Parts: sequence; structure tokens; C-alpha cells
Amino acid sequence: MRTSLVTMLSIAFILLFLITGVALSQTWTAGTSTLYADPTTTNVGIGTSDLDGSPAIGKLTIKGTTNDGTTNIIVGRDSDESNVFSVNSDGKITGSALSTVEYITNDTNEVQISSSMFPITSSSNTSYHAGGYHVIRPVINTGATQAGHEMGIYTEVLRNNYNSSADENGTLVSLYGQQLIYGHNNTNTSAIPITTNIYGMRLYPYYKAGTIANCYDLFIASGATGGTITNRYAIYQQSSAANNYFAGNVGIGTTSPRTKLDVIDSYGIYNRSSSGGGIFFDDTDVTDSDIPISYIKGDNGTLRFFRANRNASTGLTTGSIESLCIDSSGNVGIGTTTPDYKVDVLGTIRAQEVKVASGWSDFVFDDNYNLPSLTQVESYIEENKHLPDIPSAKEIQEGGLSMAEMMAKQMQKIEELTLYVIEQNKKIEKLENKLAQLGMQE
Repeated sequence: MRTSLVTMLSIAFILLFLITGVALSQTWTAGTSTLYADPTTTNVGIGTSDLDGSPAIGKLTIKGTTNDGTTNIIVGRDSDESNVFSVNSDGKITGSALSTVEYITNDTNEVQISSSMFPITSSSNTSYHAGGYHVIRPVINTGATQAGHEMGIYTEVLRNNYNSSADENGTLVSLYGQQLIYGHNNTNTSAIPITTNIYGMRLYPYYKAGTIANCYDLFIASGATGGTITNRYAIYQQSSAANNYFAGNVGIGTTSPRTKLDVIDSYGIYNRSSSGGGIFFDDTDVTDSDIPISYIKGDNGTLRFFRANRNASTGLTTGSIESLCIDSSGNVGIGTTTPDYKVDVLGTIRAQEVKVASGWSDFVFDDNYNLPSLTQVESYIEENKHLPDIPSAKEIQEGGLSMAEMMAKQMQKIEELTLYVIEQNKKIEKLENKLAQLGMQE
């Protein structure tokens, strides 16, 4: 009790000295503790009389430790006799309401300020532990139109910031604006922790009232320019096992996407892989073992369309059958993977109507057309076993049938046949006239 009274009187003298500037006695001693005051600098020291040395001394300098040898400053005690606020001899700030905050001045360390929190929860009640908690709740009165900026956290990590020295040319391995490390880090293999959800970063916008013109949950600005960035990635996902989920529409090259994926670019979507990029389609959202799907793949300039089955559990595609392809020449193949014509179909075609643009055979009726005689036709048939100008059965089997050409050839033969009929009819009429003259016609 006596020691506390002496200490209080000492502090009162110090305050009187600081307020009035009167040069009182420079030293006060209470037990083993000594209090010093420098009348020239008006600095006060506890446990040290070096109050005007270099580097500069603050208005209050404390040196030494408490009885346990670990604490320099203790401010207050709570109901459990824990330090509400204390500064330890190793530079850490601790307290019953604080985690450990450490200020490190050694330039071999990677951080300047670090904090640690080790909460232990054994009950099932709802509890929250926050390593850092920031609250800004501004009130912008009516009439204020340019109220500046409100920032929950503002961080600058800049090399050579406002430094005009030309010697700042060293190589830094990594520079982080912010790094978040989260998850499970158990060194005891017998422990099997369970966490329902882990959020590396969770953004929770509020818009309960009023109007927000633009809400950017994540905004990556173009930044200041002048130097060189070899490769810039706005978002870089290293793990191929991580999925991405977007409930709303996604726009690439547009701020107003109209569908789940809306791309505006001169190239559209460029999909590539060593085995050919693909786009998969299915109209189901189930977990059946086999789901019928369709997919498109690129293959060295050829676009191939497949139907197959996809295992919902493994994601593997089986039973792929190529249904259609479009090669680099623009040929379309249905039932064939190597089309040789603009439309090459290996199978049966059913159509309600087919229109073929082609030449026709009306030249048969020209005056200068050389119509072969039936005797010539007969000789040709006996020798070749097919009509003149018509491909043989062997040619059709080997090279196929040209529909337009064949229809024109058939029309040519029909028109030739018509001329033969007309000619034969004229001959019949002449014979009938002769018979009539001889009185032999009935």
C-alpha cells in the first residue's frame, strides 16, 4: 500500500513538472524503482535516466521488466487478474481481450507486424473468433454529394515507393498485396477435424435500402502503368481440381451478359488441348451412372460432332460415335469421318423434296443435233451392254451416281426416244397412205 502511494505521488510530481515546466528534482525513488525527469527536454523515464540520448527518446520511456522478467508495461487488470493490456520485453503486445501482436524490427523476417490467436472451443454453442475485426458505419447527411471514400481495409505494398534512389535494383522473389492461408494444418495424424465450409474470402454485400448505382463484389482495376509486366493474370487458379461456380450470367468482353456465358470478341471462344478441345452438352442434371451426351471437338481444322455416354461419378466418356463432321475444306460428312464432297453421307437419306441445280438436255431438239440411228444404238448396246452416254453398272458401283448428271442423261434418252417415236410415226403414216391408195386398208 505504501509503495502504491509513493508511486502515485511520484506520478503527480511528474505531471506537475510537465504542466508547469518548473525544474523540480530530477530523480524519485520508490523501493527499487527509480523515476527520472529531464527539465531541459521535459522527458520522463522509468528505469532509465537516458532521456536526451540518440536515437530520440519519447516523452515517456520505460526500461526494465516486472518481477516475472517478461513484461515491461502493464495497463489495468481485469476481474480474472489478467493483463488488460501489456507490452512484453520481447516486443509483443498482449492482453485478456487481445491476441498477440508482435512488432518485428529484424530485417531478416518477412513481416513487420504479426498476430496469433489460439482459441479452444469445447462446447456446442455458437462462437466467433476474429483475428481482425474492422467496422466502419458512416452517416452521410442529406445534402452531401461528394463525401469522399470509406475503406474498411486499405493496404499499400509498393517497392521503391517515392524513392528516388537509383540503387533500388534488387530482385524480390514474391510481393503479396495480401496472402490468405486457411484450412486444416494438423500435425497430429490421429486428429480428424471436420469443417463444413471454408471460405478463402467471403463477400457479403448489403443493399437493404436506398440505391446502389454499381456494386462490384470484386473489381480489378487496370492499375498504374509505365513499367513492364511480362504476364498479368487477373485471376489465376493453379489447382485443376478446383471447380468454379457462377449462379448468374457471365460476360466476357461485355458488361451486360444475356445468357449464362456471353462472349463478345473477334475470336469468340477459343478451346484447345493436346487431344482436341471440346464442348459438351446434356439436358440432364442427374447423378445416373451413364448420361447420354453430345459433344463437339476440334481436330486439326475439322469440327467433329459426337454422341456418347458420360459417367456422372467419374466424368469419363464412353461409347463415343461420331455423327457428323465438317472438315477444313468445308465438306460435311454424315456417317463418314473423311468426306470427299460438300455433303458426303454414308447411309440412307430421306427427304420430302430435293432440288438439284444443274444443266438440262433440251439440246437434243436442236436442228444440228446428231441423233444416232436405232441401228447404231443397237450395235452400241450389243458391244457395251448399256446405253450410249450412260455409265455402266461397274462405273456406278465404283464411283457412285451423280444425281444431277444422271437425271440430265436420262432426260436426254427420253428426248431421243421421243424423236425416234415421232420418226417411226411418220413412217407408219406413209405406209398407211400407200396401203389406202392400193385399196388394202380396211
